[in-house]
Amino acid sequence: MLAFFKLKIKIKEKKMLEKKEIILNGMMYFILSAFLLYLWVNEKKIGKKIEKKRKLFANMIINKWNIYVEREKIKYLFFIHGILNVSFAIILFDEMKISSFLLLLGIVNIIGIFIKKVKEINVYPSIFILNVVVLILYKFLLQMEFSNYMILYLTINILLYFTYVFTDKEAIQKFVDYIETLVTAVSLVLLIQHFYLGNFLVPTGSMIPTIQPKDRLFGNMIVYKFSKPKRGDILVFKEPIENKVLYTKRLVGLPGEKIEIKNNDIIINNKKLEDEKFNRKYYEGRLLNKGSWKIPKKNDEFEIKKISIRLGKNKEVSLKELGEGLKSEKYTEKEILGAKKFDFKIDGQLYHEGLFSYITDSELKKRLLQGEKIKYDNREIEITDGIFILASDEINLEMLKQKLKENKKILDGRIEIIDGEFILNGKDVTGPILDRKKLKEAILNDKIILDQDYYCVMGDNSANSYDSRYWGFVSEKRIYGKPFVRFWPLNRIGLLK
Repeated sequence: MLAFFKLKIKIKEKKMLEKKEIILNGMMYFILSAFLLYLWVNEKKIGKKIEKKRKLFANMIINKWNIYVEREKIKYLFFIHGILNVSFAIILFDEMKISSFLLLLGIVNIIGIFIKKVKEINVYPSIFILNVVVLILYKFLLQMEFSNYMILYLTINILLYFTYVFTDKEAIQKFVDYIETLVTAVSLVLLIQHFYLGNFLVPTGSMIPTIQPKDRLFGNMIVYKFSKPKRGDILVFKEPIENKVLYTKRLVGLPGEKIEIKNNDIIINNKKLEDEKFNRKYYEGRLLNKGSWKIPKKNDEFEIKKISIRLGKNKEVSLKELGEGLKSEKYTEKEILGAKKFDFKIDGQLYHEGLFSYITDSELKKRLLQGEKIKYDNREIEITDGIFILASDEINLEMLKQKLKENKKILDGRIEIIDGEFILNGKDVTGPILDRKKLKEAILNDKIILDQDYYCVMGDNSANSYDSRYWGFVSEKRIYGKPFVRFWPLNRIGLLK
């Protein structure tokens, strides 16, 4: 009876906190939206005030700070810049398929070095801004894949055209105008992307057929500030392993549910999941092959009774370590035996799937790709997204506690839970599938209270998706938004289901 009342109090407290969070989010969006509306309504008035400030600042640069460079003094710089531009153009054509827009940019950059003015208008500020916009738009806002040469090429042009601006006093005024406009535009775009309408690139095929590789999506960044994610939603979230990359997956399991995969079907709380969104074959993966999972929820008590853990370091195996017979040839990505796609890297080189014929037969090769391991020199080699990991010795709970007290960054690398006893609300569970931060907390303390809900996510392309079956649950704070429409490529524009 006492346990029932405690549970009731917990549920009531949780609802109160959720209401409080919704109110705070509502206030934040009200203030932010009012601010953006004010800027839009008073655009002309604000623009005139800013214009006066721009002129004052430009005059300060020219007259007070005396930042002015005579063109004659840097004439050799123009010559060197021209050679660099031509050299980079040759390298980039050889390295990548360059788009017509980037080709035009290259031509403009070369012409701009030798032509100072077009119809009495100085071109340097315009070309400077053009290079800055391309770098920001392609690399940071649209997350396009650029080679290091391309980034270096744009950076050099930005720095040199920035220098050329100060060879002409009229250009300085124009430059200040452009910079203010650019900073304002980028700030507004970032604000809208973060709080209202996200813009996401999906680089892999983990969500095929719903989402294709290289699709660009708009995401609703407001919805989860006021409501909980629902089963079947497509989520964008920050992955819980390296804490760097945004993933796009479908929500399968909700907080507090028991989930397992049997006969290629998803089973939720002992019932088969009947929904057309999940009408496909699902595979167990590395973690779900141990039986059912209990998905943690907010205010759950979590405890580690015993743990056996392996701390792995992301170390690429050298040719010497793997032995003779491997050729240092470059190959492109290959799909092997219907399993995941990998770039096999050894010392920075890509390798063909034939690499594994030197160390294992075809069946073992298939098992390796599914996440299993082989013994090598009394240690295990694991293949995870094309990276070879040489695991270190196993370590138990008491040893790990001591090491964590000495060095709190010890779990910042890749880890693997081998075995243990884990308790969730007084009952045994399969494993501590928590964020690394919470795992540290659970190891150092006898018992922890979870402060977030957790979700189980999987890719629609189950056989080729790196998801909760491999690295565990996603905490609610990691969820960014809900993609709802594809806007690129143009021939596949449409709503996502």
